[in-house]
Amino acid sequence: MKKTIFAFGVITLFIVSTFASANVLNIKNYNVNLPPVPHSYLSGSTLSKVGYFCKFSTIGSDPNGDKIQYQFDWDSTGFHDYSQYTGLFPSGKSIDFSHPWGNPGLYVVKVRVQDEHGLISGWSDGLEITINYENQRRNIMLTGFWVPTSQMVARFSTNPYVNPEGWQGENWENLGYDIYSFVAKEYYNNQGTWEWSYQQIWNEFWDIVNQVRPIATIGFGQGAKDNTWNIENKAVNWNKWYPDDDGNQPSPNPPDDTVCTGFIRFSTLPIREIEKEINNQTTINAEINFLGTPGFYFCGYLAYLELWYKAQHSDSKNESFCKCAGWIHVNKTISLEECIEATNITIRKTVEKVKKNANADEAVPVKFLPRFITINRHKNNLERTSFNAYYKLNLLIFKILGRKEK
Repeated sequence: MKKTIFAFGVITLFIVSTFASANVLNIKNYNVNLPPVPHSYLSGSTLSKVGYFCKFSTIGSDPNGDKIQYQFDWDSTGFHDYSQYTGLFPSGKSIDFSHPWGNPGLYVVKVRVQDEHGLISGWSDGLEITINYENQRRNIMLTGFWVPTSQMVARFSTNPYVNPEGWQGENWENLGYDIYSFVAKEYYNNQGTWEWSYQQIWNEFWDIVNQVRPIATIGFGQGAKDNTWNIENKAVNWNKWYPDDDGNQPSPNPPDDTVCTGFIRFSTLPIREIEKEINNQTTINAEINFLGTPGFYFCGYLAYLELWYKAQHSDSKNESFCKCAGWIHVNKTISLEECIEATNITIRKTVEKVKKNANADEAVPVKFLPRFITINRHKNNLERTSFNAYYKLNLLIFKILGRKEK
């Protein structure tokens, strides 16, 4: 009898423990619903006009793979302007959206995510958007890549990551123009390696200028000999460049198919006035690079795009009229303090020219250029590029140097 009771107890204990273990396993394997997560930041327009739609993109993800929907706060500066939730999207899928503002000002846009079961994430970091009146002051655009250029123009950026102290370009020095800058944030903070591609630069450049519609553009890049503010006189429509970080050439290549390969566009900045004033007011050695070019790499590529944009908007009657464009190489041995002062001088001299007669232009008219430079300026004659002596000469220099020119 005792043996029977003992055996029954063992069997009962086995059944109970097995059932309990099974439930524990079931509890452990139960898929707990976790809240979704928005991308840490939005990307898209940071400058626009009243009534225009600003375009943005964002992405959210759900740990459980649930479908998600998005809600935006179009003004998180304290007033709050919440949108309705969007429809459901797959987790991890990038979505595009747009929004207009009816009044000028600085707006901070945030996004949060809700999964299909109703769990809601926290808000993302904010993206600052500057909205101007349509008939407000014209804009001057600066670009800066690699220290010190990214640091010396950061105060004109509306990106809080790059410029946490806030935009300082509104009606700068009461000259009647707003100044905006665009920099590579990784290099502004001198962190890591900034990887770039020609396609990235192409896409971002045209997106930015179409937003800003600058009356003048001034591009800055790291380079030149010690303590030199090297003002480039020209940029060239090359079709052979140093490969980008992905090992690619630009696309399209050459960038500008409205003219021949090797076609030269000249700076329209007041280069002589800038050179003279910087030499008079600072210890920097400012000089004009009349013979060379900005190179066959990033700086040469972006310099050409800036001069090409100016050429496309050279009609003073056009609302997107661009009066000046040019590129400057800045040596990294120059102190940031003097770089900022030289930047201020460059902007002031550019504003002086912009305010003059809109038809005055420093560019050398095409008809006065040597025939071997201008013979192939139409895309239907690209096969005659071999006759372009200037192009051949610079390709020879390209091979001899065998180094990257920023």
